[in-house]
This record gives sequence, structure tokens and C-alpha cells, in this order.
Amino acid sequence: MKRNNTEINEINKNGIKKGFVNIFDIMLAISVVVLIVVVATKIFLSSEIMTPEISGFRTATDIVAVLDYQNVFDGFDESFIEAKLKQMMPDNINISMIIEKYDKNLTLRRTIVINGDIEKSFAKGKWIFVTFDNNIEYNIVTYKVNFR
Repeated sequence: MKRNNTEINEINKNGIKKGFVNIFDIMLAISVVVLIVVVATKIFLSSEIMTPEISGFRTATDIVAVLDYQNVFDGFDESFIEAKLKQMMPDNINISMIIEKYDKNLTLRRTIVINGDIEKSFAKGKWIFVTFDNNIEYNIVTYKVNFR
């Protein structure tokens, strides 16, 4: 179907040209696209700032998981845990830990604090695990992460 220019400029019932309304539709669509691009850019730039912090937290979480997998926490030996932690942590990240051991009745039996000198941290996490030696014991590792 062929369309001629007179159809585009026809006047509707209210006396407004049809082509004039199409221009408003196009301007609205362009405004929406520009708004989406601006918001997406702002979100991308703000998340880029937090990337090192998230990376540090994920690194610390992975290290705590590896220490648990290697049964480092099971012996509850403070010097051994601290030595393994220093061996695994990158130089730019500092971590402090509070390790709590509970018996099967959830009574606190023992607490170890490793590198408790971090006052300002950008991330905190908890790792909970159960040990089955002679008795069931519940352990909670609370850790804080900071850049050096």
C-alpha cells in the first residue's frame, strides 16, 4: 500500500495534525532510551567502585572455607590457625576472626580471637560448621575483612 504525504499531514477530529503527534511519540521514545542509558551508566560506575571490596570479601570467605575443608579449625589450636591464615591471605587484605566452639547443648565451651585488632572493616561474615569427634560440636567462625 502506497502512502502519500497528504495522509501524514491530515488533520484529526481535534484539529491537530497527525504528523505532529508522531513527533511527540518519537521524542518520548528517545527520552526513555536516554534515561535508561543514564541510569545504567550510573549503576555500572557505582558497582565498579565496590568491586575491590567485594573481591576482598570473597577472597576471605574462600580462605575460611578452605581452612574448614582442610580441618584447620578442628584442632582449635590458635597458633596453627593463625599460621595457616597468614600463609593463605594476600598481602593487601587483613582479616580478624572469632572462633567459638559449642557443645551439643549449645553451651559455649571455648573462644579464640585471631588478629582482633581490626576496628574498621568493610565486610563481615560467618562460617558455621559441625565437627564429629567423640561428641558433636558446633563451631562458628565470625570474620571481619579490611584492606591494609
